[in-house]
Amino acid sequence: MKLSDRTSLLSVVSHSLSAYITTLEPAPLQRLSARIATEVGLWMCRLFKFGGPEGGGAAYCHDDTREGLVKVARLALHRRYPKMATDGFEALFSRPPVVYLTSSTYQDSLAYVCRQLGLPLSCVRLIKLAGEEGASPEQEVEKMIQEDKAAGRMPVLCVANVHSSIIQGTDVCAFEEMCRRQDVWLHLEGNALAGLVLLPEQRKSKKAVPTGDSMALTLGSWIGVPAVPFVTLYRSAGEAAQSAGLATLNPSVRLNCLPLWCVLRSLGEARVQERIESVFQVLEVLNNRLAEFPSLRVLSQRSAEHKFVPVSELAKPDFDPSLCYRTVNPALAFQFVSDTPPEEVTGGTAGAGGRVPAYFNNLNSWLGQTMQRDCPQVPLEIVDVETTGYVLRLCPFESLAFSAGTAISEEDLAAFIEVES
Repeated sequence: MKLSDRTSLLSVVSHSLSAYITTLEPAPLQRLSARIATEVGLWMCRLFKFGGPEGGGAAYCHDDTREGLVKVARLALHRRYPKMATDGFEALFSRPPVVYLTSSTYQDSLAYVCRQLGLPLSCVRLIKLAGEEGASPEQEVEKMIQEDKAAGRMPVLCVANVHSSIIQGTDVCAFEEMCRRQDVWLHLEGNALAGLVLLPEQRKSKKAVPTGDSMALTLGSWIGVPAVPFVTLYRSAGEAAQSAGLATLNPSVRLNCLPLWCVLRSLGEARVQERIESVFQVLEVLNNRLAEFPSLRVLSQRSAEHKFVPVSELAKPDFDPSLCYRTVNPALAFQFVSDTPPEEVTGGTAGAGGRVPAYFNNLNSWLGQTMQRDCPQVPLEIVDVETTGYVLRLCPFESLAFSAGTAISEEDLAAFIEVES
């Protein structure tokens, strides 16, 4: 990606500035750093409707995507084990901790967290719903938490991917309320969190925006600006946040929140919203157009009973915040399966959602390479999925060129769809 955007250039240059200001005297450096970090926290919480109107949220900037989750897990442990700061691992013996995971996508990240905190992998529990008749997903999860409590374990954290089937199939507000009722820290992950920026400040709905107790944000890739740190927003938790290292600011080497501060000052709230909205609109257009081709199987398509919420609905004052994560899927995945009835070509495997034969894998590989050659500006990747075969994947929220809002034009999208046809 060329740094033709002024905000992108500012973000890159600000890294040198963040190192240069460390030459200040300790007292003014600490005051300046504290003010910049505070302003970043206030702006980010305001943008993502975190902490509610009364505030109470803070931001932690970091360079490793997993660092924020490690700090949040440590916070959750200190919060439920007050003596952990003095007794260390001995505080965990009487009631071993349990960390819940709604999607297997983050199992590697949780394994990394366990290694960093010295926890056994057995403390991670992947939530698998039994589909009990008459029970909602949050009721099944609550029953699981109660069973762990009865067995002498301590539920401390739930890491929820907002794209997981559990979150998509339930009332997110009710799920969040259940976690608070059971005193389990709820941490949210996923690109659909970008949609929170589009929610209006004044809403008619009495429901609070379901932001959990903390959330992981990759704002740089969402707005198409490089060299922006990752951000973890978290609810203020007093001494637990201090013990976890979330509230610690050490500008002696580099003030890592300065690039984000510069970007937010440069763009402003309106332009951040505009960039994120444009990506959602592109995804909606592609999702609807690709669904029109009978020879394509759109794997990221919502089911008939759970159609995606148009991004234009988010800005309405009467929008139900419990549906804010049911926007179009941020990752578009599709594959060629032929417009011939699947039973005649594949023996029913493709039509039933199974893995396509090797012949179709070759066709999808050829199609993906052709599209990468004819539309190089559209970041398409070819992925071999175990259950379905070769899949073409497009995720604008993970591409700086796509999210910048200037590199991809309507003509580029038209050419992309034309190659498909």
